[in-house]
Amino acid sequence: MKKASKVSIIVPCYNVPDEILARSLASVRSQTVQDFEVIVIDDGSETPYSESLARICRFEPKTHLIRIPHKGVSSARNIGMSLARGEYIAFLDADDVLAADFLERALSAVDETGADFVIGGLEEVEEAIVPYSPPRPGKPQHQIFTGEELQQTVGVFLIGLRARIVFPDGYIGRGPVSRLVRTKLAQRVPFDPDLTFGEDLIWNLQLLMECRQVCLVRESWYAYWQNPYSVVHRYQPALIDEYRKQIEKLTGLVDTTDDRMYASYADQIYEGLRLFWFRYLAYERTENPDNYRKTVYRIYTEWPWMEIGTKRYFLLVENTKKITALLYRCRLFYAAMAWKERVRSSDVCGGK
Repeated sequence: MKKASKVSIIVPCYNVPDEILARSLASVRSQTVQDFEVIVIDDGSETPYSESLARICRFEPKTHLIRIPHKGVSSARNIGMSLARGEYIAFLDADDVLAADFLERALSAVDETGADFVIGGLEEVEEAIVPYSPPRPGKPQHQIFTGEELQQTVGVFLIGLRARIVFPDGYIGRGPVSRLVRTKLAQRVPFDPDLTFGEDLIWNLQLLMECRQVCLVRESWYAYWQNPYSVVHRYQPALIDEYRKQIEKLTGLVDTTDDRMYASYADQIYEGLRLFWFRYLAYERTENPDNYRKTVYRIYTEWPWMEIGTKRYFLLVENTKKITALLYRCRLFYAAMAWKERVRSSDVCGGK
């Protein structure tokens, strides 16, 4: 029987241009440690994309291509996890690239610490180049978390932006990438296919509950670029309801009686308010004023968005967020967003 690989790298794909996927898989091929298998999940791509995907994978060593009906990225990742034969699992989005020493550094962290879950950093780049080799000033510093620290410390920096860990060449993200997780552990914690927004944050928090020990490494192992055509950048009328699903799940996973956790939790809700503006409300304000008014009224009067106007949130946030809390309480938050947009447009146009 063929010996199982050390790591299974899972790559979900849906209508990915061939040159982008080829670059992503090239970053896997360039790894300094070659003990891996690649599981590419074609999530019901349309014919031209599916054909090019098959052509690329045919010539990629150690690569298995699995086709499924289109069900979304969570289902694709879950199928990839169920098929993984490696001792550890890593995820790679089809339009991103891995650092050439990702597996080497991550497996080294596992060997030194015995962690179930190793978390590295990622970097946003204007253009992903293979091989991606970020600077390595020396031996990485491993930060170990166990017991209550997993939720109270690691959980806090994954939620919201207030405690995000940033270092010179990147930051610790909340997605499933730039991580190495023990396969038997990951298979107990599937992604929620009912969530179309924030499923990766929920997965991380649920995984923490199953871990004995987590190792965090403050260096970049992964490069991504902001694709302006991706779904998260489009007009999304359903975003409010989808984001609320995430908050409902989040509420059941975190201890909101803890001030640090509550502040990060409320910041996550605040991020939602900003997303609603940029992905939906700014458009509705000019194109469908009646829809705009109804949606804004709903946001100002419903849980969980009302948390931003509470006294507790006001007391726990920094001064800049206190202004936001006051604006929200006075139902002026979106009026302020519209004013900022007008000022920014005026500046760009030279005041005309």
